[in-house]
Amino acid sequence: MERIVDYLAEEAQQQTSRVKMTEQQRLEYKLYRAACKINNVEPVRVDFLAGDINSGVIRDMELEQNEHECSRRKAMAAHA
Repeated sequence: MERIVDYLAEEAQQQTSRVKMTEQQRLEYKLYRAACKINNVEPVRVDFLAGDINSGVIRDMELEQNEHECSRRKAMAAHA
């Protein structure tokens, strides 16, 4: 069987491997990978950087972010 090659996808993958992400993007990418695992979706860095993210993954990312924020606020209230 002959292998089918998607040259545009490979080129995009190579270009994004050279892209430097900001600290905020790194944190969001961690959330993205975790949400992809929950939704049985393959995490693709090109899709993440392009904003082409499954709606179920986005929902799980938002839920996780809200939980982190709630925990942070409770910790700050406990110290006050």
